[in-house]
Amino acid sequence: MPINIGFTFLIGGVLGWIIVKILRPARQLEGLIMANCSTGNLGNLMLMIVPAVCGEAGSTFGDKSTCSTRGLSYVSTSMAVTSFS
Repeated sequence: MPINIGFTFLIGGVLGWIIVKILRPARQLEGLIMANCSTGNLGNLMLMIVPAVCGEAGSTFGDKSTCSTRGLSYVSTSMAVTSFS
């Protein structure tokens, strides 16, 4: 899992750097553009992490069906609430 996140930041950072070089934004916006490109879709990362954690044997969050149902409910609610702000 950490390797996937690392690749997300690496590839996004490279793409952000390319965008900065091509579009030549104001100096104070370069870091912001690269940061936004590197984090990418990281807000939806929990939708991938919860099923992976719940599917592991000996999960601390209970049996697989309960963990998956409640976990995805919490993540979906969290994403819905943060989309309003």
